[in-house]
Amino acid sequence: MKIKKFILGKRIFVVILFGSFVIPIFGQTEEQMNHPKIPILKEHNIACKAAKQKGDYTTAITEAKKAIDIGKEIFGEENVVVAALYYLLAEAYHWKGDFNLAIESYEKSLIINLKIPNGDQLAVAVSYNNLGDVYRSKEEYDKAIECFMKALAIQQKLMGENHLAVATSYTKLGETYKSKRDYDKAAIYYEKLLSFKLRDLGENHPTITDYYNNLGLVYQLKGDYNKAIDYYEKSQAILIKTLGTSHPNVAAAYNDLAGLYYSKGAPDKAIDNCNKAIAIYRKTEDTTGHLRTLNNVSSLYLNLNKIPEAISLLEEAVSVVLKVRAKIIGKDKQTFTAKHIHFFEKLVNLYNENGQPEKAIEISETMKKNSIVDN
Repeated sequence: MKIKKFILGKRIFVVILFGSFVIPIFGQTEEQMNHPKIPILKEHNIACKAAKQKGDYTTAITEAKKAIDIGKEIFGEENVVVAALYYLLAEAYHWKGDFNLAIESYEKSLIINLKIPNGDQLAVAVSYNNLGDVYRSKEEYDKAIECFMKALAIQQKLMGENHLAVATSYTKLGETYKSKRDYDKAAIYYEKLLSFKLRDLGENHPTITDYYNNLGLVYQLKGDYNKAIDYYEKSQAILIKTLGTSHPNVAAAYNDLAGLYYSKGAPDKAIDNCNKAIAIYRKTEDTTGHLRTLNNVSSLYLNLNKIPEAISLLEEAVSVVLKVRAKIIGKDKQTFTAKHIHFFEKLVNLYNENGQPEKAIEISETMKKNSIVDN
């Protein structure tokens, strides 16, 4: 706990920092601020914060409760300091996964702040947001949305539409509506968030791609593939402009578009985007993306009965697996092999099914030689 004093007349106004929670300026008596147990309160607060950072939430809860008892003794039951201490307790319960107890403590903090004349409305907004987070963790989405909306209303009134806290609430509402599968309302808040970020960062900032992707995903989940493709293409255009045409993130964007085109029933466009991704991956060290894309497009070719094309890509995948495997030492080698053995097995089957038994034998021997299968 850090305390900064501002003396005005006979009252002392202070800012107190409790862990990750900031108590704004408020008035306390000098007697309260000079209480002999203030240092003890500080010790319990520090211990609570340290325990939370270590993941020892049981100790954090114990220390927070001790701090609350001392806080009540010094400041009384209905004081912003006590509200903040309940916030600390709620946070520890939340991180521990005790959602009901977290809700109970957040509500105690909220009730105190609501009762205080001319109380700190920003603290009220923070409490509503945290309550919403807990309800979302419990998958009680309607209650979460109610809390987030109350927080948003306070933030807009006190800070205006252009404050970062408002953008955070847009994010929470978009995510919650998406989890609820109310994609239309999710899109509304993601649109608001995108507008905020475009205004704040500009249309060519690299992180703007995240906000286009949010909308792309919502429309993809909704089944509106044309709108989804439009947003993903906007995201990709920024990636190309900021990272260049050969960056792995650009390849990943081609993969996202490929999945959309396939879902839309346009397999040729899906394959075209996959092949563009593969061309990039061949120039990078991103073997995970390379192998994932080879798997996807080879499966597409098989679905279209384009066997030679599928075989060619599976051969490439086997070559990549062997190359990467040769550099791995210890148990990770076997784990990596087990994860990618399907490339070898598919290739053997395709060779046998298409009149190339000698190649099937060759791959089988390669698998035995490299201990990919038992002799």
